Amino acid sequence: MDKITENFTLKEFFKSDTAIRNNIDNTTTDRDIIYNITRLTIEDLQPVRNEFGGIRITSGYRCRELNNFLNGSFSSYHTFGMAADIKPYNKNIKLIDIIDFIYYNCDFTEMIAEWLPNGWIHVAYDENKIKRNLKIKNDHLSYKKVTIQELHSLVD
Repeated sequence: MDKITENFTLKEFFKSDTAIRNNIDNTTTDRDIIYNITRLTIEDLQPVRNEFGGIRITSGYRCRELNNFLNGSFSSYHTFGMAADIKPYNKNIKLIDIIDFIYYNCDFTEMIAEWLPNGWIHVAYDENKIKRNLKIKNDHLSYKKVTIQELHSLVD
């Protein structure tokens, strides 16, 4: 289904077990959203896949109905096709290594380390807002802005 880059298809962004279980159509033909998915893939996800091999999108695009079902933020980058939650297929690859790679080699708007060391990485790319915000989700389910050094001190 609609290849975006050498190793990514739109199907990966639309796939959602939650949507399937709840009979929600999580696809779109909106050109702006598909453009955003393409930019995120080119700028961040394909370089990660090139460097580390297989990565899995655990949450990509979210239609409004799915986002509401998940109690997601109304302004979630996921609803605009600008974000993906990723984790490696290979259990020997550390999330912090992927975070370092993105931080030092890619442009991004925000990157959130969620439930390190074994959780996932949320990465968002909005070409109009390259802020390079690095955050961590804490035990109280809130987000704290951190530096790359602070993040390392929490996981090393």
